[in-house]
Amino acid sequence: MTLASANLIRVFDFYLAAMLVLGLMRRWTVYRDTFFILVAVRGRWPKLLERMAGNKNALLNWPTLRPAVLVLTLMVVQMIASRGIWPQARILVSELPEPWWQLIPFVLTLGPMLAVDAYFLLVVGRFDRGETEKYFDYAEKWAGSRRARAIRVLTFGKIDPDQRVNDEVKRGLTELGQTLSWAMWWVSIQMGCRLLFGLTIWFLWALR
Repeated sequence: MTLASANLIRVFDFYLAAMLVLGLMRRWTVYRDTFFILVAVRGRWPKLLERMAGNKNALLNWPTLRPAVLVLTLMVVQMIASRGIWPQARILVSELPEPWWQLIPFVLTLGPMLAVDAYFLLVVGRFDRGETEKYFDYAEKWAGSRRARAIRVLTFGKIDPDQRVNDEVKRGLTELGQTLSWAMWWVSIQMGCRLLFGLTIWFLWALR
């Protein structure tokens, strides 16, 4: 099969799946380290786990999770449409210049999609697992400890290490939630570009 005879609708199926796999591969270390931290929380930092449970809404909420849901939804809808509802749908690369104006919306939507996806593949955030573990170990040592209670009593409550741990956990989860939310909204931009391109090729096919 040559490029000219490629069916753009099926190519888009492959593109969505390939970008999902490549994105996971590029961020595998981040996901792996995050997973290990989450698994270790219950056994290694039980006191912190109690405090995290009280502030979990700062991290897990619908605005944060919504873009990830949209990613999977677009992929599933595209697969169902191209392989279940309209399996006969096809628009070849060689057919794009006929008529010529079809190239305009195609290029205008393809360019931004490729640019945004390339950016997400090249730019990958970092997660310092070692530093996070040290911070959690330190906080676990002070949370609810005798030393923390002694300091609170000796300072007549002016210095409360236990409360400071609570405040730091809440602040950390809030900042992490904001960072995750920011990242997810960038994913929304990515999804918007893909959706626009997908609608464009389906629209061009419907006109035939």
